[in-house]
Amino acid sequence: MKLMKYKFMLTCCLAICSVVMFTGCDDKADVAPVGDNIDKLISANTDLSIFQAALVKTRLDQFTKGGGPFTIFAPTNAAFNAIGINSATDLALLDSNALVQLITYHIQSVSRSFTEIPLGPNATMSTIGGGVQYGARYTDGRAYINGARITNSGGTAASNGFLYIVDRVLVPGTLSASAALTASGNYKLMLQAMAKTAVSNTTNPLTIFAVPNSVMIAAGYDSTTIANIGTTGVPFTTLKAIMQYHTVAQRIFSPNFKAGALKTVQGTNVTITTGTTVMVKGTNNPAPFSIVVPDVITTTGVIHGINGLLKP
Repeated sequence: MKLMKYKFMLTCCLAICSVVMFTGCDDKADVAPVGDNIDKLISANTDLSIFQAALVKTRLDQFTKGGGPFTIFAPTNAAFNAIGINSATDLALLDSNALVQLITYHIQSVSRSFTEIPLGPNATMSTIGGGVQYGARYTDGRAYINGARITNSGGTAASNGFLYIVDRVLVPGTLSASAALTASGNYKLMLQAMAKTAVSNTTNPLTIFAVPNSVMIAAGYDSTTIANIGTTGVPFTTLKAIMQYHTVAQRIFSPNFKAGALKTVQGTNVTITTGTTVMVKGTNNPAPFSIVVPDVITTTGVIHGINGLLKP
């Protein structure tokens, strides 16, 4: 279950490998001498050894060693472990070009202090490769990039920029939501239902609560049933309302959800519960569902995999 969950996240965003998962890290501020460059800071932190190996393998350590200015978001070993990379030798599991794309996405060509991370929640920042990151900084000292938490609050100043430690590997959004759902076979029935009801054509950006095939089938929506629904009538109207109810007309990363009512494209609200795990409940659901695959960034918004079907 865990492997399948994270296979969706990396496969649908980069389509580069079949080993996937996410999470983990410590939450302690790190203050370092400004005389050290970013490469030395990374080398001195044993919890960043896989990221350091990835920099060397892709030859992107020229940036961490260079004059700068640079800002580096470095995933911990636990973050790499969560995507199936348990040691430096496991980096060979990734296509070399995709690995360059992945690691480049963690580098900005500016020296960005902590207070220069935008408040967000969807403030854009550019990577050195031209990718887009979404920043969110809070007055209580928390900050997130694409929903991944910066765990060394305040960052670490270096002679050539700033180093931030993050609790997930940042995956660039290279696919639309529809293409991302297509890339993961686990959501093909929801994609079929969205296409049938034209919900995927809703104005972007979107947050989509993605429902796995097993849940769609249990609710009576297998591939044949969806295909046989006409373009008018009660079955069509019901299915369209359900698909719209899983769609929100804004980009919301998991740390940015607020407890309470959240309006959907369908026009009525789901109820969000925040905490260790973000949960979402439909009006006619007896209990909320967990977000089990958070923050899959796409070119058209963000996808969160949930473990149930929301009922308006």
